[in-house]
Amino acid sequence: MINKNRFEQGLITFPQMNLLFRVRLMWRELATWTRAYLVSRFIGGSFYEEVFSKLFSIPQNFGQLFQLVLGVDIADQYVKLLSEHIILLRDYIEAQISGDENMANEKYRSLYQNADERAKFLASHNPFWTEMEWRNLFYTYLNRTIEEITSFLTGDYKTNISIFDRILAHADNLGDYFMTGIYSYMSYNNLGNPELGPSR
Repeated sequence: MINKNRFEQGLITFPQMNLLFRVRLMWRELATWTRAYLVSRFIGGSFYEEVFSKLFSIPQNFGQLFQLVLGVDIADQYVKLLSEHIILLRDYIEAQISGDENMANEKYRSLYQNADERAKFLASHNPFWTEMEWRNLFYTYLNRTIEEITSFLTGDYKTNISIFDRILAHADNLGDYFMTGIYSYMSYNNLGNPELGPSR
């Protein structure tokens, strides 16, 4: 049986430690480029499509990590799920801007469904993560992002800045949980634990 709170010392290489440092920052990068897209879309500028292209490329960073740690198939599946999140978020924003309440409600529900799917997916491929914890983390991130969108729509920029501060703090929570799970998975793999199997 796996002790999910156990950390093994000295079982990962220096390059792996560098990878873990990068892992922790990936969620902050997602939050920052989401913010950049919201600013470009709501406040103006003809470059918002270029910003969206950058935001839409971020799942590939997650895919590269998953490919190293969990294998190509799992990487491809998570890239698809995270890409769907970004597309749904864009569509939700466009529905809000156009005043299409029915479409906004549909995309709102789909965003949370996607969060459920990602939580289940991550927990099913790493025993050091739980579906409930990922769901709570994703729901909080979504709640705050939707609050951020609402503050742009209403022009409440003072509240908007406060919300973004909380999003960044929560992105660090996401990064910590993500990194801890990856670290534990790699440590047990380096031990050759048969319950996890070799790194692919």
